[in-house]
Amino acid sequence: MYIGVSESRFRTYTEEENIDAKAVIRFPAIPESVPKARRNITGHLEELGLENDLVDRVRLGLTEAVANAVAHAYRDGEAGDVEVLVFVHPETLVVIVEDTGSGPLPHPDGTGLGMGLPLMSVVSDKLEIEGERDRGTTVRMTFDLPGLPGDNDTCGDREGLGTR
Repeated sequence: MYIGVSESRFRTYTEEENIDAKAVIRFPAIPESVPKARRNITGHLEELGLENDLVDRVRLGLTEAVANAVAHAYRDGEAGDVEVLVFVHPETLVVIVEDTGSGPLPHPDGTGLGMGLPLMSVVSDKLEIEGERDRGTTVRMTFDLPGLPGDNDTCGDREGLGTR
């Protein structure tokens, strides 16, 4: 696992241009990586001073997205990586989970309940999934974020606005 800036295909999103990622991790698409990704990103979110409820929602969506990538992206023993990126915009937090596997196709041997996508949709304020057969999948979850501690905004009292 490494932490650093990565050259990923998501960088073509225009709203992310000229905005540095707050967290970038890449790890092998194996089950043991799911809790590692969750702990790593949760640590970054807590450092930002986000409210516990928001951190919990991001953590749950992230866990589902990473678990889906681990379970479905690479088939027949094919090795691959999953990358997680977190961007903080003035009013939103964006979490991107990306793989270069088989694309957003149902897994013929899947044993899951099929609740991951609906759960990601419920915990995030916006869910986008892009992919192409044999070129990978990008899951993008957006969470409303009225402001971060230390921002120069006009919100005044932040109590109950998504930050501690």
